[in-house]
Amino acid sequence: MPIPQRAKLLSAPDPRIRVLMNLVEEHRGALNLALGKIAFLLGISEAHLYRLFKQSTGITFRRYLREVRIRKAMEKLCDQAKSIKQIADESGYSDISNFYHDFVKFKGLTPRQYRVKLLDKQIDDLVKTKGARKLNIKAMIR
Repeated sequence: MPIPQRAKLLSAPDPRIRVLMNLVEEHRGALNLALGKIAFLLGISEAHLYRLFKQSTGITFRRYLREVRIRKAMEKLCDQAKSIKQIADESGYSDISNFYHDFVKFKGLTPRQYRVKLLDKQIDDLVKTKGARKLNIKAMIR
């Protein structure tokens, strides 16, 4: 399943939903949202907030939160110094198996496969610009 574009989702017509989405985007999904508290601050019930979110965006709030977290993780996977567990934690996942499940669901690859694919692309770009021998670079890195 492709991850929807941020701009499309942030065009939700209801201002309460925009507030919620901006909060999630601002914290990049890493905070543990107490949706009941947010609903209370917005002056509506948690169930109503869930329904309103789905009507405004076409997806559930939980799916949106997972998509934001996976998008954040994808950005961080470029950093080879961080472990995948560390990236999962920073992206708001307390359980690594949930992180792997969501990542595969949205990207069709495991986080490690995605990271290797990014590395291969960086090496290919280096080969094109520097004329280095691809096989030698890959052998040195792995």
